Amino acid sequence: TPAIDPSREWLVSTLDNYYNPKEVSNVPTDLLEFFDYYLINQKNIIKDGTIKKMRVVRNKIERFQKATKTNYRIKDVNQFFLDQWIEWNLKEDYEPSTINNNFKSIKTVCNFARRHNIEVDKSLDFLHSKVRENKTPVVYLSFDELDKIRATPMKHEYLQNAKDWLLISCYTGQRIGDFMRFNSSMIRTDKGRKFIDITQQKTGKQVSIPL
Repeated sequence: TPAIDPSREWLVSTLDNYYNPKEVSNVPTDLLEFFDYYLINQKNIIKDGTIKKMRVVRNKIERFQKATKTNYRIKDVNQFFLDQWIEWNLKEDYEPSTINNNFKSIKTVCNFARRHNIEVDKSLDFLHSKVRENKTPVVYLSFDELDKIRATPMKHEYLQNAKDWLLISCYTGQRIGDFMRFNSSMIRTDKGRKFIDITQQKTGKQVSIPL
């Protein structure tokens, strides 16, 4: 065994390591495991809707790994990963907008990992999913059509409930996550007129909807 030079620097370093041992990082470097770490770490920081969206992406990654028989690490998110990801999503008949947005979520998690000193691919900042989106027709109901729906009798209570919620959604123009939270306590009367006051989940904006 080579002799150790008991210099001042060596002694200070040895004592410091003994009394202040460096903590071993428990932050995972696998992509799927880090997604779980991200969801736990951010659950009280980002909105519930974003958490749900990230869980969907996380589960897609799990299926993607099974299909490709590969366990990807954070640093494996590169151009090859992106090409494989797009190819698999298209085979699964996902819409281009969904593919593009899901990859943005993956990049968000990878950038979070980088802030935790996890190695990422050097090309990460330049990776973009640009699957061409198909133009979709604008679907809407006219007021005459809404009146016909309103006047149509329903044989079962669950169909009547579905009809009511459809009409409510059309007349209030709110996202499903917002209008399904409507209740009577949100109704406000101002100068004889009634309004529904709600804070939108996605935007955090407070809106008043006239009834």
